[in-house]
Amino acid sequence: MVIPVPLHPKKLKIRGYNQVTGFSGEIARSLCVPHREDLLVRSTYTQTQTRKTRLFRWYERSLIFRVTEGSELRGKKVLLIDDVITTGATLEACVQALKKVGEIEVYIATIAMVP
Repeated sequence: MVIPVPLHPKKLKIRGYNQVTGFSGEIARSLCVPHREDLLVRSTYTQTQTRKTRLFRWYERSLIFRVTEGSELRGKKVLLIDDVITTGATLEACVQALKKVGEIEVYIATIAMVP
């Protein structure tokens, strides 16, 4: 299944959309696999990460993602989608949350990477 990196509900309301959702939905459609936006959630609101160090980003991100229905992920292969990799802290935190489920393979894909 394909899962986009989630936005916090407050940020989603402000922005009006999650830019990753359309991208990840099209990938899921092309692969003929489920697209699930409800299984990984961002439970803590954070300010923009663009001016923070990798260490600070990693520490801040390590506690803000959680899985809602681990039983639906157990034994699955998951493609986690994000828009941009800068330090990798967000994807790392998402993967850690997903791996807590156990018996899951996680792959990642992004639109871009900042050197």
